[in-house]
Amino acid sequence: NKIEPRIMSRLSPEKKFVESYSPNELFHILKQRADLGLVKGSYNNSILIKISKISSEISGDVRFAIKMLEKVAILTGSLNRPKITETIVKDAIKEVQMSDIDQLFPTLPKHLRFTIVALCKNCSKNGGYAITYPDAYNTYIFLAKNQEFLIVGERQFRSYLSTLDMMDLFDLQWKSPNNRRGRVRIAIPKFDYNQFLDSIYSK
Repeated sequence: NKIEPRIMSRLSPEKKFVESYSPNELFHILKQRADLGLVKGSYNNSILIKISKISSEISGDVRFAIKMLEKVAILTGSLNRPKITETIVKDAIKEVQMSDIDQLFPTLPKHLRFTIVALCKNCSKNGGYAITYPDAYNTYIFLAKNQEFLIVGERQFRSYLSTLDMMDLFDLQWKSPNNRRGRVRIAIPKFDYNQFLDSIYSK
């Protein structure tokens, strides 16, 4: 087992109010925690950067980032692996995140929430899947402008899609639609999107 027994105490987040952190700030915090609690050679900077980036995109909360690192380390030890891998990081995300979309949604950054709603509205139109671009992206633009928020470009929107895929909220696939040429990227929700839309618009 490559994980020190002391990891639980050294990686546990302090129970106090914390502000939102940037990916770079989270990386330095996680690096310090990893140097203290993990066996040398069982992790590298690229893994810590990945955890930091994902944590920043999801919430920016240092407690989430530390919890993620803790979960990744525990999974690595339970699998008796010598090093933390990206696959283990992906598995840890699924276990750390809340499965209830209604609980998770209010904790997400505003633009990530716009993206989820845009995808769900497009799913309603298509009967279960969203065409990510240009359909869902155009809906995202409408939602952001309606709330008087600056819109993000296509590249950042694709980053949001990857984040939602990583969080196991949507499954991203390629599809050849009947009424279009070529293939389009679609997003299939892993929750009841109609019930979700009903819940947010009834509040």
